[in-house]
Amino acid sequence: MYTDINKGNDVKIDCSVVIVNWNSIDYLRECLRSICEFTRCSCEIIVIDNDSPDEEKILLSEIGNINLILNDKNIGFAAANNLGIRQAKGDYILLLNPDTKLVNDAIDRMVAYLKSHETVSAVGPKLYFSEGYDYHPSIKSLDSPFYNVSCLIPGWRYLENAFQFLVSNIDRIWKVDCVIGAAVLFNRSVFDEVGLLDERFFIYSEEVDFFMRMKRSGHKTVYYPRAEIIHYGGRSQDKSSVAKLEYLWTSKIIYFKKYYGNVNISVNILLIYFLLKTKIILFKKNEFAKVCDLIKLELEEMFMK
Repeated sequence: MYTDINKGNDVKIDCSVVIVNWNSIDYLRECLRSICEFTRCSCEIIVIDNDSPDEEKILLSEIGNINLILNDKNIGFAAANNLGIRQAKGDYILLLNPDTKLVNDAIDRMVAYLKSHETVSAVGPKLYFSEGYDYHPSIKSLDSPFYNVSCLIPGWRYLENAFQFLVSNIDRIWKVDCVIGAAVLFNRSVFDEVGLLDERFFIYSEEVDFFMRMKRSGHKTVYYPRAEIIHYGGRSQDKSSVAKLEYLWTSKIIYFKKYYGNVNISVNILLIYFLLKTKIILFKKNEFAKVCDLIKLELEEMFMK
């Protein structure tokens, strides 16, 4: 099924596609089919499974012509990607979510762009939520405590996404600080110079952290809308689940502490705490309760120092 994609160790590989899977076999199958349909450059596919249920592991092992790594526990998104990056043989490395599907020859286009623009180190495609080609915000800001305070204001996300759609010119190729991590093509030399993903981030914020490190090292990132990919997860995942909120805010706190001074962090996290408490009291957003407990412990630790 994928024999035109992986052509053997004796062939020079242009692109290594690294996909971390966890319990997403139906999405993954569609993703692989789209790669096979649209991609013509020399390409290998590396799938790292983070301890999906046994029946899914069996189905994964039946997929032909992929390099499959089966983890016996969920080691996290960043750590699993790093396993694939270490194994990759391509000149370019595409980190791709399993809940994606190519709309056109996106991989070929991104590889060609990096080949012809040697000063650019990473490129991200235009994303859509579905086959209806409804635009999925594809560019994001480098995270900051203040930014996260603003995001907790009711309606902020809708305003931010509308602003990006209307003002940023989604069909223009332009240099950006950060693209959405669902699909990003890197020149492999970036990992040699900047390092791998920070494995302290179990999930969330690992791509923002990496783009921050890239920017500080002088590497350029470009948004390239001529490559088009659907990212279903941007809409389908349950972003309000308690576990995901805990992972999200744990990662944000790690990121804040890594890049911002203690005073800045303390003031902004205190604001975040009160905004979350307000959401719980006024809007009955009880899913934030555990996050508030997590942030309270962090604040107590900060003020005790």
